[in-house]
Amino acid sequence: MSELPLDQIAIDLLSVLGAAKVLPSVVEQYPGFSLDDGYAVAHRIRALREARGERAVGRKIGGTNPATYAQSGAKGPMWGFVYDSTVTTMPQGFGRYSLGSFRQPRLEPEVVLHIAVAPEAGMSERDIIACIDQVAFGYEIVHSPFADWKVAPADSIAAHGLHQALLLGPWLDITADRRAWVEKLRSLHVGIRDRDGEEHHGVGSNVLGSPLNALRTIVDDIARNPTWSPISAGEIATTGTLTSLMPAAPGQRWSSVIEGSPLGGLDLELV
Repeated sequence: MSELPLDQIAIDLLSVLGAAKVLPSVVEQYPGFSLDDGYAVAHRIRALREARGERAVGRKIGGTNPATYAQSGAKGPMWGFVYDSTVTTMPQGFGRYSLGSFRQPRLEPEVVLHIAVAPEAGMSERDIIACIDQVAFGYEIVHSPFADWKVAPADSIAAHGLHQALLLGPWLDITADRRAWVEKLRSLHVGIRDRDGEEHHGVGSNVLGSPLNALRTIVDDIARNPTWSPISAGEIATTGTLTSLMPAAPGQRWSSVIEGSPLGGLDLELV
């Protein structure tokens, strides 16, 4: 790992969270800043957030849909933490969310997994599904603390995985028929539409072939570094955007239809 001021980088990135401010790219400030440095900063930010009373409750997995790389600056899968302060469940399948002062927010429709048994490195998709007891559809709201979304992969990792919020529809128990869900998660189709007629479509296979494969990929990646926190039972995990990155702005109302799966959608009003 590079000899860099990782503690100060973590403090600076946390200080602009929700503050409508921008920072220069960490990679541009420190040319030796690597992906592993980014994860080291992410763990420092987790410690800072937990010290102020927040609790990490899962992971956001990003960079799993190659079609979005030009939009996001991603070049491959990455992960970050989500917190009890950033996750909201809307069990009725609809709700409102205030974007507040977050800069440049975008909306990502995702499949979210609830982990009942800690997954291990080297598992297949069928092994991974045995670790999952519930699934939900949700929207992750991401934002960039860097101007104009000029974000290098290591910047994204360090900056909370660009995570702002995770809004979840109703959870669905899959334990009665886990094997069938291997294919259901791969083939489900999501259609998103706002009240002005803008539409976005995606399928489960857009995220590394399957949401389960997205999770498997990150489990394997985390296992290569013993200083990183492994995914444990009770966590939730997003699996990456099924569609292009959607604009997020006050006044939008997004409705969703999911086909090929009994998974419930989520209709969302942004304010």
